[in-house]
Amino acid sequence: MTPATAGMAGMATGGTGATSGAGGAVAPTSTRPLSSTLKLPTMMEKKAVAPFFNIWRPTDLTKVEGKLPIFVWNNGACSRNDAVFKPLFDKWASGGYFVLSLTSGGGSSSTTIADQKALIDWVVAEAAMPSSPYKDKLDIDMIIAGGNSCGGITSLGLASEDPRVKVIFVLSGSSSMGTAAVSGIKVPVAYVVGGTDDIARANAELDYKAFAAGIPSMVVNRSSGDHLMISNNAMVMADAADISINWLDLTVYGLQGALDALKQPTVCTGCAAGLWTVTSKNLETLVKK
Repeated sequence: MTPATAGMAGMATGGTGATSGAGGAVAPTSTRPLSSTLKLPTMMEKKAVAPFFNIWRPTDLTKVEGKLPIFVWNNGACSRNDAVFKPLFDKWASGGYFVLSLTSGGGSSSTTIADQKALIDWVVAEAAMPSSPYKDKLDIDMIIAGGNSCGGITSLGLASEDPRVKVIFVLSGSSSMGTAAVSGIKVPVAYVVGGTDDIARANAELDYKAFAAGIPSMVVNRSSGDHLMISNNAMVMADAADISINWLDLTVYGLQGALDALKQPTVCTGCAAGLWTVTSKNLETLVKK
């Protein structure tokens, strides 16, 4: 895999990048600040081409030095409504990630693994076009797959069959709910789930236990909240955005500061004490020493 070189022009540096290690994550740079400190202005672009999606990205790509990691997202219920997840997209884009989210505009009403894979196909082809505004700005060697509920199923399924996926993030979902073979997952995986009444929680914990030895993974449990709350509540989405940006910085860049943030008592900066707890393994292997 070609190391990425993402960093932010004019920003103070902090933290260190990761080397390739267990789970296949690599580090683009050794001087990358935490994404949560960047707060870049963001914008959304709608692409009226198959598989029909929105792009969420830093507004001014000339202000971004190096290449942006790519996040391909699928929604809860495998629907084409991505509006509720805007807090996630804004957080990731403001931290220097390039996000593609499946949305309405054509095709079937239900999204699939094939649709999410088509996002990767599109962005890889687009990044290679000399006339593209994204030319030399996207890191096609660092692709993250993620989704909510059914979108989590497709993300895990995609990662099990497409080696271009290097990191996974699942919001209230699991492979055990349907399609993805856990044995096929070879990259770091994070789950954010609710309380014991979240139907995804038990299956996410089963996934976690079933991953092959050495795979960096974590399950972040909320003390309460069912599947609908974790998938739709604005306050939960804000917390999930905070948790996930540190997960991305740890797996993509290997930042010690990101691991420290995940291990703080509240788990995320804006989270209430005692609300979230983390169960994890092999996360230290992702940090560049």
